[in-house]
Amino acid sequence: MEKSGVGDDEEGAGTSQSGDGTTVPYRKLVENAHEGIAIIQDEEFVYCNERFAELFETTAAELRGQPYLSLVDEAERATVADRYERRLAGEDPPKQYRFTTDEGRVVETSGTRIEYEGRPADLAVVRDVTERERYENALDGLHEITQAFPRAETSDKIASLAVEIGRNILDVSELCVYLLDEDEGVLEPVAVDCSDEAERERATVEPGDDPVWTTFVDGTPERIDAASEREGLADADGRGDTLVVPLGEHGVLVAQVPTDERAHDRCELVETLAATTAAALDRAERESELRSREAELSAMADRYEQVKRWADLFRRVVNATYTEPSAPALERAVCETFVEHGPFEFAWIGGWDHQRGGPEPRAVAGDARGYLSDVSLSTDDDPTEPTLLAAQTRTVQSVPDVVQSARSEPWQRSATQRGFRSVVGVPLEYRGVGYGVLGLYSSDQSVAGEFERDRLTESGGIVAACLNAHRRQEALLAGHDTELDFELSDLDCFLYRFARDADCTLRFDGVVPDPAGENRVRVTVEDAPGAAERFRERVANSSAVTDLEQLSEGARGATFSLQLTEPFIGSVLAAHGLSLRGMQATERAASVTVGVPAVIESQRAVAIVTDRYPGATMIAKRSTPGRDAVDDQRVGQLFDRLTDRQRETLERAYRGGYFDSPKGQTGEELAESLGIASSTFHDHLNRAQREVFEALFEDATD
Repeated sequence: MEKSGVGDDEEGAGTSQSGDGTTVPYRKLVENAHEGIAIIQDEEFVYCNERFAELFETTAAELRGQPYLSLVDEAERATVADRYERRLAGEDPPKQYRFTTDEGRVVETSGTRIEYEGRPADLAVVRDVTERERYENALDGLHEITQAFPRAETSDKIASLAVEIGRNILDVSELCVYLLDEDEGVLEPVAVDCSDEAERERATVEPGDDPVWTTFVDGTPERIDAASEREGLADADGRGDTLVVPLGEHGVLVAQVPTDERAHDRCELVETLAATTAAALDRAERESELRSREAELSAMADRYEQVKRWADLFRRVVNATYTEPSAPALERAVCETFVEHGPFEFAWIGGWDHQRGGPEPRAVAGDARGYLSDVSLSTDDDPTEPTLLAAQTRTVQSVPDVVQSARSEPWQRSATQRGFRSVVGVPLEYRGVGYGVLGLYSSDQSVAGEFERDRLTESGGIVAACLNAHRRQEALLAGHDTELDFELSDLDCFLYRFARDADCTLRFDGVVPDPAGENRVRVTVEDAPGAAERFRERVANSSAVTDLEQLSEGARGATFSLQLTEPFIGSVLAAHGLSLRGMQATERAASVTVGVPAVIESQRAVAIVTDRYPGATMIAKRSTPGRDAVDDQRVGQLFDRLTDRQRETLERAYRGGYFDSPKGQTGEELAESLGIASSTFHDHLNRAQREVFEALFEDATD
């Protein structure tokens, strides 16, 4: 139901006349309203309050009698007129809408049909929404940025997009994005847009009191007014306040905001832009991590297939080492396996030739293409060849791409000419003793990564262990026909080192089998005042010994067993088929007697000893009757009849003088030294003696 506009208020009649005689309902309420209010009749303003006049930058008197369409932008007059006419005709057009004034401002109006002085009129209530329109348009623009961000895949592109689009949308005089350089720990300006070209350059921000850095660390926006004297961010030219907003863990956004009535809205929009940019940076980071993860998974899948192929290769190599009947056959089989089932065209195994100073091929498989005859494999001529380096350093040596450095060394030129792109040298080493070197050559690049090198190291150790077993067997069957006496003063020899440091005489008495499978060395410190104590003290301070136990003490001196962490000379010799027949060390030097089987030349035996101990000098050589293989086998069979504990108990009793008269040590003392009960000691001893007697008497009878 339409109102006449007439009513009562507390201060007067329902209708009042204005100064010009116009009757206006609720005059005081209308005049004091915050909205602009006008009455339009006959397409002219018949009344407007002061607020309405202010919105259009004129006075109420000037507006009265003017056509209302004179205030509407020409492009929108038809729409506004249509709604006015329909409303007066009793229709129901949209009551609230926006239009642009002739001055370019955006107003929101609501129109209502009323009766004014007995005739129809339009009551218009108008609000200036120019700033709201701009704010909403800016939000729409920020939404467009949000839609554009997914097309930017990197952090720098996101920052550039935010600055490029953001400055125009937000109507700020300057925008800059700083991103964290994680490697350097600084904030780098990666995108800048400002009205002054001279100010586009920005310095890197390092940790300190700079507002850019403190905002990044604190994670709280900071607004610095134009009057501030803070260095770097204050607006000396009066262009506005500076707003610094964090971008999460990525960096900060810096904006220069003009100080006018829109400053608050601009600051809110800048913070919205910063939040949107931070979200885009988070997304880009997650997607980058996802791409990296996908690439990593793909690489892992490829790597898995490669590992499977190599695992099959290593399994075949191990099988070859355990199934071949002799050392030469083993070496040939290993080379053939690497060529037939691996990524190699050529493989060879060689032993060290002391005269030429390099490895001498013993087994070859595949197509060498004349490589071995073209290169010298000598430390004097071509010291960087991978197999030569592997033999010297006792570590796997790999050249993943020979072509990249083909002109550096003769061997590289030779390998490149023959189509070999990568070369691997594998030392054959077992318990610190070298048995040669394995050379592998491939036409592919980078055939041996970290995993492959580790497996090749293991394979080299397995091949060397099997070669060691074959050499021991050869020595056992041949017997010892020659003995060589050496004198050495190498500190690598633990017996000489301890004798010198403790100023005593040490005698090697043999190797004690250990239940854990490790060999313990037994030595006697010859009787001299304080010698045993000095030896014990020296050993206690040495990292070469993990365990020391005194076995006995008698007229000849004190006997100890030692668990060593470094290669023992007896093990070094045994690995090459030689035997340690005797050894005694004083503070001056060590005397060593080496047994050489008939299958090994004396010259080679000398080279083996002097190669491991450069300070060794051969001082005597003599022929011995030797022991035939049957005797050695019988001795071995005798010990095989004993358990480790029985052998240890029997030997400890013998060394401790238990069988002497008077006894050097009692059964109780020996049991205590072994850490077992006396009854257990006597049980082990009785069983061991019975086994020995059975082997002597019953086998002899047979």
